[in-house]
Amino acid sequence: MKQLLFALAACHGLVTASAAALPEGPPAISVAIKESLGAKPDILVAVWPDGSILWSKDREDGGPPYLSGKTDPAKVTAFLTKLDKEGVFKKGPDDLVYVGPDASYHEIDLLRGNHYVYLQSWHELYERNPKTVGTSHGLAIIGEGETREQILAKETAEYRAYRQLWKEIRDFTTSLIPPQGAPAEAPPKFKYPEE
Repeated sequence: MKQLLFALAACHGLVTASAAALPEGPPAISVAIKESLGAKPDILVAVWPDGSILWSKDREDGGPPYLSGKTDPAKVTAFLTKLDKEGVFKKGPDDLVYVGPDASYHEIDLLRGNHYVYLQSWHELYERNPKTVGTSHGLAIIGEGETREQILAKETAEYRAYRQLWKEIRDFTTSLIPPQGAPAEAPPKFKYPEE
């Protein structure tokens, strides 16, 4: 009977998981919004190799309050291995950074062993406006009778592949977030190998 009551309480959010300490060192995957003028990044989600995960309750703008929990570490390892085999960790900023000066943007950091790479893009933030599209050359206004998809279809194959990679990583990290978590403090700034 006690187990049934506990299970019902957990389903209704009356019982939460206990807060677990996050691992030392940077996460294997992190997604954050970096504000212009160097403000502290607002983390959306961060996942460590052991399956520890931290995420913001605000799935759009990130930042506190945060929750933490556990996810399957094998999924994290398999995903990073796949990206490594696809050559993502061999790419540089010329291939993976699409932001303008003094603008806010999303940053995705990927760490597999000693291999580190980051992606930066402003398209997610600015495409919240239905009349704006992020392209390989900057932000553009969607004209009368045009769609975002039509404009992106005219982009280079490299930029379309970049946008697909971005979506794949964002969808993957979102899929790892458990339905419930324990309240968590914001971690200190992550230090990656090449920073």
